[in-house]
Amino acid sequence: FLASTFPYLNAAGHCVDVHLMPYDDEGHRRKTGYCQNWLMAKKKLSARRAPWPLFGEHLLKSRGAAVPVGVVESEKSALMGALAAPCFVWAATGSLNNLSAGRLAACKNRALYLFPDADGLTAWEERAAALTAEGYKVFLCSQFITDYAAGGKDDIADIIARYRLTLNSGK
Repeated sequence: FLASTFPYLNAAGHCVDVHLMPYDDEGHRRKTGYCQNWLMAKKKLSARRAPWPLFGEHLLKSRGAAVPVGVVESEKSALMGALAAPCFVWAATGSLNNLSAGRLAACKNRALYLFPDADGLTAWEERAAALTAEGYKVFLCSQFITDYAAGGKDDIADIIARYRLTLNSGK
C-alpha cells in the first residue's frame, strides 16, 4: 500500500505534527489494517493538545491577505485543490468535525470557500452558519459538490480527478 506524510505547520512555520496516512492503489484512504497515525505524537515529540493549525496554514502569509482560502476536510483534497485551482490557498481541517472558529483563526480576515465532502454537507452547512455569525466571510460550495459528486462519499479530490481523467481521455 501507499502512505503519505502530511506535515502540519502553523502560521509561524513550526511543525506541530506529521499526519501519516496510508492509501490503497485507487488513492483512497485505507480504513483497515494500518490506519492513520501522528508521527511526532507517537514518538512523544509533540503535545497533541497544542493549538492545532490547518494543514496548509503556513502558506497564508506568503500568498497575501486578498487570496481566498479553499477549505476542505482532507490533506489529499487540499493538495489536489492547489494543483487544480491555484487561485486559492488550500487548507484542510483534517476531519469533518474540525471545521471551527478556533481552527480557522489564522483565516479570520479572508474569504473562506468551504468544499465539504459529499457526506458532510449538512454538518458543514451548520458550521458555516456558526462561522458567519462569528464574523467569518464564508462561502459554502455545497451546490458545486452536489452537482459534481458521483458518490455519497466523494470529495473535491475525487471530483478533480474524475474531471481531469475525462479531459485527458477526450470524452
